[in-house]
Amino acid sequence: MKKLLFILIAVLVFTSCDKKNYKVDILVTIYPFKFILQEIVKDELVINVLLTASIDPHTYEMVPSDLIKVQKAELFIYGDKQLDGWASKLEAKNKIQLSDLLPDTLRLNISEPLSNKNLTVDHTHNQNHSHEGFDPHFWTDPITVKGMTNNIVSLLIKHFPDKKYTFIANSEIFKSKLEQLDSNIFQKTKTIQNRNIFSSHPFYNYFFKRYEFNIVGFLEVSPGQVLSPKEMKMMMDVVKKNNVKAIFTNKQHSDRTTKILAESVGIKYYVLDPIGGTENLMDYVSVVNHNLEIIAKALK
Repeated sequence: MKKLLFILIAVLVFTSCDKKNYKVDILVTIYPFKFILQEIVKDELVINVLLTASIDPHTYEMVPSDLIKVQKAELFIYGDKQLDGWASKLEAKNKIQLSDLLPDTLRLNISEPLSNKNLTVDHTHNQNHSHEGFDPHFWTDPITVKGMTNNIVSLLIKHFPDKKYTFIANSEIFKSKLEQLDSNIFQKTKTIQNRNIFSSHPFYNYFFKRYEFNIVGFLEVSPGQVLSPKEMKMMMDVVKKNNVKAIFTNKQHSDRTTKILAESVGIKYYVLDPIGGTENLMDYVSVVNHNLEIIAKALK
């Protein structure tokens, strides 16, 4: 009944609007996917984003107008069932899970230990909010993005064959840009001595693993949830034992618990923005560099 009501409302929204307003070549769920695709298609196609920059894709709840936008797009691209799983349930003629284009050798599991063996690692999290398994935040590492670029190009050519050579040429430029970005990140981070960090959520693991940072633990709580005193004590012990210098959270999550933990152990916490989509963060390189500057400042 709830699904039927949702569809009826969507139909009413559709009939009350100009259909042309929904005409788009590609619709993606979040900004990073647009930034990556835009480097390949440039001005050849229209790419729209479903979620605004401040929304957490993990917890987003659809509205009727979303269904209309999805159905009118030639291609609808979402990240992964572990990221924006609500999108995987939508009916669309050309629905693509972007993580399927990621080569197996580049896939990262959240449950995999990222820290050095001599560290006391604790991936404790709230029992009601588990994110074990595949890590869907693949876009945070430029080399991972480079590794899936050819598959993205093949996908685009399949749906827009007349633009094949433009896509291929643009992708080569993009891959060179990613290589340069990787080199810049390495140069900026190679002299950091204390590389032990704690994260509110495993949202930046691809980046941290690529550039050899040690993630000694993460909170992994749902927005608004509060850790029990026992769980908080465990987190504090992990941070202290491993001499963690900074705790990172992301802009789209509530930072309440992270702030409490940071204040309890006497260190600072820093807010990264893995999504972008705001002023000065409207392309892939800008978003990565923005977060790079914050990480470098936090660990200097």
